Amino acid sequence: MRFAAFALSTLVANAAAGVIAPRGDLDLSGVDWTTIDYSGVDWTKVDFTGGNKDKDNKQKQPEPVQKVPEPAVVPAPTSVSVPTTVPAVVAAAVPTTTLVTKVATSAAAVATQTSAPPQPSTGNLSDDQQKALDAHNAARAAVGNSPLTWDDSLSSDAQSWANTIATLASLTHSSGSGQGENLYMQSDNGSPFLNAINSFLSEKSLYSGQVIDGSNFGAFGHYTQAVWKSTTKVGMAVAKAADGTNWVVVRYSPPGNFIGQTPY
Repeated sequence: MRFAAFALSTLVANAAAGVIAPRGDLDLSGVDWTTIDYSGVDWTKVDFTGGNKDKDNKQKQPEPVQKVPEPAVVPAPTSVSVPTTVPAVVAAAVPTTTLVTKVATSAAAVATQTSAPPQPSTGNLSDDQQKALDAHNAARAAVGNSPLTWDDSLSSDAQSWANTIATLASLTHSSGSGQGENLYMQSDNGSPFLNAINSFLSEKSLYSGQVIDGSNFGAFGHYTQAVWKSTTKVGMAVAKAADGTNWVVVRYSPPGNFIGQTPY
């Protein structure tokens, strides 16, 4: 055992001196390690790599880390905000009488208007129709204007439009007829024509002789059309809706309510 200790100490000493390096195949199984004196060994100089210093001491260089760029986040395209709500169109209150917007500056200009030849009444007017015609002419006489005659062609046109507004359930004016037009409705069956004309003529109290313009005729336009100085013919019709409402259309020719003029 002393020899083994001596041999091992010599081996360790030589290793410490850098003379030899212990090999990995050296059999030291019989050595009693507890009897070996290591006090003289400079352990900082001992190479325990097993002679593979150059091979094993080479630290493996870390492989370069490839950093994969994060995918770019492309913001979703923003859509142009489109208002879903269309701005409401506020319609001014329109009276149920027509206004001729072409300005006629003189009576001669009115006289140049063309109209269909008048068709005389068939003489088959109902009592209500006759009373309505008489009420027209009484109001016209009061302001010095000539009487109207009943015209079957105007009455036929009025009937066609009365049927339309009864279906619409709305006092909506026709367009493009070239005729003056007053509209009226009532919920009962009693004298729809006379009631309509009396309603139109009641606006006389609101009229004081001013010229017609686009802003003022709404208050008295039914009256001024009924008594208009150049109007010569009238035709009336009524249509009853499913709910029993009576829709009255009164047509005049030539039309009245010319802007810039007065009715008499």
